[in-house]
Amino acid sequence: MTESEIILISRYSAAELAGSILLGKYARSTKKNYLRSQLTWQCYEEAEHAWKWAKILHDQSLPLLEIHDKNEYFSYASELKNEIEFLVFAHIYELRADFHLKTHITLPSLDPSFKKTMQRIIEDEDQHLDWIAIYLKKIQKEGNKEVVAYIKKWGKFENKTYIDYISQLASSDDKYFRQLGELIEKNLSNYEFSWKKFLQD
Repeated sequence: MTESEIILISRYSAAELAGSILLGKYARSTKKNYLRSQLTWQCYEEAEHAWKWAKILHDQSLPLLEIHDKNEYFSYASELKNEIEFLVFAHIYELRADFHLKTHITLPSLDPSFKKTMQRIIEDEDQHLDWIAIYLKKIQKEGNKEVVAYIKKWGKFENKTYIDYISQLASSDDKYFRQLGELIEKNLSNYEFSWKKFLQD
């Protein structure tokens, strides 16, 4: 396993852990039974994913690195005003994460253990995407006007932070990062911006 993969695995693990903590926060604060149940379940799933990433390194006696990115999407979570905005924020991030992993897994030089774990996590993510999308569509049809405003806000912002991150990878001196960044840039046109379906009603 390369040093670059150790860094990326540590980053993916840290992102899953950050997501789990945020999900847990909203699971604890919501007044809706359905959301409490779903957010608790997803909190557990994201924490499990954090460990699955970490376990790749653990099993090979490699270090799980301390990762604290300052300018990425999740660093703006403190701006969220309510649980609807949080659900939109999380859903938009999950959509991009799904695209990112499905692109990363096609990298020819991928470590076998990294690839195996990535495939398992990709399979889990589909369920995460479904329930939030269904819930947001439901409340939107019931007359909620916040969904559209939050979709526009965070969709635009996520796109900017992701493009910036991929540009950094593609211009890196590190060969692995550069190959990954270039691969994702090549496939960016395949990203469907599925969240735009909320703007069509």
